[in-house]
Amino acid sequence: MSRIAIISDIHANSDALEAVFADIDAIGADEIVCLGDIVGYGAAPSECLDLVRARCSICVKGNHDQMSSEKGIILALERVSAPIRYAREKLTKDQIQWLRDLPMVVEKEGLTFVHSSLHEPEEFNYVLWKEDARLHFQHQKTPFSFIGHSHSPLLAVQSQSGIMLDVPGVASIHLDPNLRSIVNVGSVGQPRDNYPRACYGYLDTKNHSFSWRRVPYDIKRAQERIKEAGLPWDNAARLATGR
Repeated sequence: MSRIAIISDIHANSDALEAVFADIDAIGADEIVCLGDIVGYGAAPSECLDLVRARCSICVKGNHDQMSSEKGIILALERVSAPIRYAREKLTKDQIQWLRDLPMVVEKEGLTFVHSSLHEPEEFNYVLWKEDARLHFQHQKTPFSFIGHSHSPLLAVQSQSGIMLDVPGVASIHLDPNLRSIVNVGSVGQPRDNYPRACYGYLDTKNHSFSWRRVPYDIKRAQERIKEAGLPWDNAARLATGR
């Protein structure tokens, strides 16, 4: 594989996911990888799960995937717990089992895929600061790792001089294969970097280039789906602001 599309944090937003898949088809990819959180927050958990199963060759487990597929695991916040209950109602037994069986981490051809930090991945720790990156790098065996979870693009690079942490202001970067890097690919279904367009990553392993792609989609329709499902309106309102 040389051209890899990497998606994450879809959160049951089928409108955003369909737009992203259309963009991937337009530019071409040898493989599509999903970094988890297919469900949660949004109103189309079953539809998104079916799309991911059909299109992605690799998928790892996110925290919302885990909460939706394991009884008794749920958070108190209604904007989180209500969509989890909704997903449990809408998903089939086969879909729930598929989520339950997802791996936490996948390594393939010098690349590592994980939803959150490699430091205790089952705890779903965030990688937001240099200390988070340091803990993650302690467990990273490959030159490049790709994560989601925070819903915001991020780049961390470890060199002899230390760890560089950057919130990318550019769409494309070069990844040095002689250094170790962590790349957060952003969120398809609920971006939180003040930019509401769907976000995903595109990696070319031949020239070690990576780009964050932003894709417009029908936000109003996604909001309507959330309202029709009776889910918290906050989950719909934030789609328009990217927060």
